[in-house]
Amino acid sequence: MHSIAQASTATPNPSGQRSDTETFEALAVEHNLTVEEWDTTDLAEDLRDKFLALYIESRDRKTIAVPLGQDPAHRLAAVRAVLAHLEVTA
Repeated sequence: MHSIAQASTATPNPSGQRSDTETFEALAVEHNLTVEEWDTTDLAEDLRDKFLALYIESRDRKTIAVPLGQDPAHRLAAVRAVLAHLEVTA
């Protein structure tokens, strides 16, 4: 498990558009998420590619766990889907 400190506010790149990584970081800040990167190599082989994101909420903390090294576009889409499905608000 690799923990990422809460993301800092992202700034746009020179083209004026945020990268998927910057957008993900902004989403984490917006929802006050602690991001954990999990090494999925210990999972059964047939499950490794199926683990996209896991949301855990405790009384004082919201955590999103994502696979270590996950493609930024896939990470952003997975976390958005999980948050929307669970109706997680900022």
